[in-house]
Amino acid sequence: MSLVGNQGERVPRVSWAQHRAYLYDNWEPGEHVSIIDPTGNGKSYLATRGLLPLWADYHKGVVLLDTKGDDETLIGVGHKVSGYPLWIERVKKRPPIFRVVVRTTLAGVSRTQQRLAIDDLLRKIYRSRGWVLVIDELKTLVKLNMTPQIEDLYERGRRRNPAKAITVIGLSQAPSWIPSCCYTQPRVVYLGSITDTRHRKRLGEIGGNSKALLTALGSLEDHEFVAVAERGRRMEIIKVGR
Repeated sequence: MSLVGNQGERVPRVSWAQHRAYLYDNWEPGEHVSIIDPTGNGKSYLATRGLLPLWADYHKGVVLLDTKGDDETLIGVGHKVSGYPLWIERVKKRPPIFRVVVRTTLAGVSRTQQRLAIDDLLRKIYRSRGWVLVIDELKTLVKLNMTPQIEDLYERGRRRNPAKAITVIGLSQAPSWIPSCCYTQPRVVYLGSITDTRHRKRLGEIGGNSKALLTALGSLEDHEFVAVAERGRRMEIIKVGR
């Protein structure tokens, strides 16, 4: 099944196996991904069950930044820690996955304390290199006035040497909030079903065929995403695990 967009261009539905083959053939250490979906359509599942198994072996390990404070969808993913995992040598499983939980304001932590803790973590990961960094959620960092840190990771975190590369997988429910680098720098941007007019206007700016993209977004079924790659020149509808 496929969709006909502007000028007859198609946004096909492909199996996860087909899409995974594309990722294998086109991926290089240090590439980035953004997953944007305001509807709770399975962003965390796509990141942790779909993408991490493909790329974790390129890197020394995974740091999953849980900015929501023990997000139920992330509980059980990796080793829960409270800061940068300097004790990586103690973990026998390779590559290890660490879930760093950021304490929320509801737990009595000020925004300043949150910003300092996250900034310290990002600096250490940036200097150490070799990590996959999953950020859930990007909007939290924006609200903490950390857009420059996001831009540094997406724009200057790339390296050809796998031992020094940083791969960023950024998740967000707010397309109109996050900086443009989250759309322009990744190898692939995954977009879920989006109905909000402001968000759709922002997403329509991605790639060279906004009509085809917006048509595809309006047709998505549960747990489907439009995968936009190669700066909009490649688009396909995927469903993780299908």
